[in-house]
Amino acid sequence: MKPWRLLAVAAMLALVAGCSEKKAETATLGDADLEPPMWHFEPIDHRQGDMTLTDVWGRSDGAVFVVGWYGTIFSNRVTAANPEGLWTRMASGTNEHLTAIWGVENGGRFRQRGVDGEMFAVGWHGTILHYHPNPDAKPTPVPEDGVWQLVSGPGHELVPKTKVDPYCPDFDGDGIADDGGGAPTGGGGDGWWSPDQTCRSGTAASCDDNCRSTANGPQRPIRDVGGGTGGLPDGCLNPADGDGPYPASGATTRNQVDADGDGIGRDCDDDDQAASTPAPFRPALLDVWASAQNGQLVVVAVGEQGALITYAGADAAPATPAPTTVVTDPAAWFAQDGLSYRFDNDCSGATPVGTVCGGSGRLPPSCPAQCHPYRTNCDCPVDQGQCCDAGAPTGCENNSCTPVVNACGTPTAGSCSAICPGCFRRLDTTLRSVTSDGTNVIAVGAAGTVVKLSIDPATPATLLATWTRPDCTPMPKPLDERPVLTRVAMAGSVAHVVGAAGVFARVDASAASCGLTTLDASCGAPQAFMADIFPLSGSRAYAIGDAGVFIIINGQLGSACTPNRTPVELVATDLLQNLNGLWVTRVQGTERVWFVGATGVLVRAGYY
Repeated sequence: MKPWRLLAVAAMLALVAGCSEKKAETATLGDADLEPPMWHFEPIDHRQGDMTLTDVWGRSDGAVFVVGWYGTIFSNRVTAANPEGLWTRMASGTNEHLTAIWGVENGGRFRQRGVDGEMFAVGWHGTILHYHPNPDAKPTPVPEDGVWQLVSGPGHELVPKTKVDPYCPDFDGDGIADDGGGAPTGGGGDGWWSPDQTCRSGTAASCDDNCRSTANGPQRPIRDVGGGTGGLPDGCLNPADGDGPYPASGATTRNQVDADGDGIGRDCDDDDQAASTPAPFRPALLDVWASAQNGQLVVVAVGEQGALITYAGADAAPATPAPTTVVTDPAAWFAQDGLSYRFDNDCSGATPVGTVCGGSGRLPPSCPAQCHPYRTNCDCPVDQGQCCDAGAPTGCENNSCTPVVNACGTPTAGSCSAICPGCFRRLDTTLRSVTSDGTNVIAVGAAGTVVKLSIDPATPATLLATWTRPDCTPMPKPLDERPVLTRVAMAGSVAHVVGAAGVFARVDASAASCGLTTLDASCGAPQAFMADIFPLSGSRAYAIGDAGVFIIINGQLGSACTPNRTPVELVATDLLQNLNGLWVTRVQGTERVWFVGATGVLVRAGYY
């Protein structure tokens, strides 16, 4: 056959094949050749490098923003300069590893499209970034002119504060209140201890204790050095066995000793020869959440050792009159170096001393920390200087001070609480994630930590209220083993939580107490380190984790799990990387699931 005829035959065969393929695509449901819907996973070549990607956030128009190590931020947003929606890196202004991103769609306040609003990113060493959509105040939308700005980071640290418990106003019992008045900056008396308001150069009035963890004021506590001789147990103070006050060192013991005038007291200063500053506040921040309503922003970030950072104020849009502080001003942000909380079934302050609260086994608020730890053993006989003995001397150097009203109930109650020793408990464990429904803020972290705060976005002060910690009795499995909780996300008033070893739980944020339900491991959850979750409703969610794990959680928990039906579906992804971040976008009825993770992996998934 001649060559041109061979070509003609081939063309006809190709045409027939094309028609057959077209026919198969339009087959009816009864056609056996129709492929049923299934999950498809499409790796994205974003060309931004293979560094670890840590989090992803998406807008309602489908634009996606990704953060990762070395200050990486990139997006596929469509702009006049990027009409094809190619993945483009954004200048972040930092090389710190970024861990989380969140945005709000308030672009209309900035003469931009509504979706082109403010965003926030957080990362290592206390890094907080704010995205301004229109810093030049141009009258027409130019989204590519937006810039990321540094709020805090190395060299620009926030000043942390510590909430002072009214039942324990003098933590070390040295006679100087933790929150004593606020010189030299003029603040203070506000219920917070702050290192920039501490007593300097021997002053002890109108200032915060410059060494709140160790006594260095006028009431130097008694030392227990006798080893429990004289018929008294060790821990009781007995002059007969050598117990006594700390050695006097002159008149300087009568004030807040601060030889170099740096605001750090003698027993807390690692260098008392030259002026120094407190250690910089640089916790690794691991998650951030924000909301915007009527020109007001609420931002919450969490991190290492219970660090909590909040902003409540005006957004960055031009305003008349201009706000007194702006979003990028560190003074507008409030940093807590360790979140303080109470259990949700703690006794109230009105509970009579000595009365145990029903169900919790706790006593009403009482705190021996106002007295030195060596003076807190309530089993000692009277007149031995312990905290609970209202008639005992205070333990001054010359033993001539009058008795102090201790924090163990009333001065005559003589009853310390060994069950509630902290009053405010202070988190020293890492908080890894935070979310909110606008009324309740939920944060989770290491050691099975779940804490909650009820807020009013219109009242900034509610962000500074005391948090509560659900205390179920007993704590449901597997939370009773205190696993690492890695991520929390809200759907309505239901918070979905994931963690190590396949842990999954739901928290009813509207519940007065506890409000926890959990997923038993026998219900099909993989024993993987789960890193993120995206709830679709109160009963359905996607979750991702190590080694490419992707699961769908559907339905009720607990009794809903049977041998024939489990609420967990493990979906094969063929991914080997550890996945860190998850987001779902929905545009014109099309749902796309986005994963980011180790070695720069970015995946778009869909069920069709």
